[in-house]
Amino acid sequence: MTTAAARTRSLSPAFVRDDRELREEPSLIPCLEKEGKEPLLITKTDAKKLYRLKDAQLADIPVLRSYERQVQGKSPGEAHHVMVHLSHEADIEFAAWRVLGGYHRFAN
Repeated sequence: MTTAAARTRSLSPAFVRDDRELREEPSLIPCLEKEGKEPLLITKTDAKKLYRLKDAQLADIPVLRSYERQVQGKSPGEAHHVMVHLSHEADIEFAAWRVLGGYHRFAN
């Protein structure tokens, strides 16, 4: 016996494995380099959260810039330093599509 919700549920989009097909997907990241501007950068932490990727899946993505940042510790007056790594967000987006099977599967 099927319910109305089960009957109206659509199938997941096909898993795209071909890099050429993935590159034809519409990027959501504007290409600012064509306008002579610096490309959008994203931290490794944000890339993992927003694109649902793991460290191993980001290992091949080049880090364009790194810097050290001071962050507040748990106790008042306590602070420590962390390294922040920045990469092109378009590279992260493509890596997510490769792992998850394309834009349409990522968006679902």
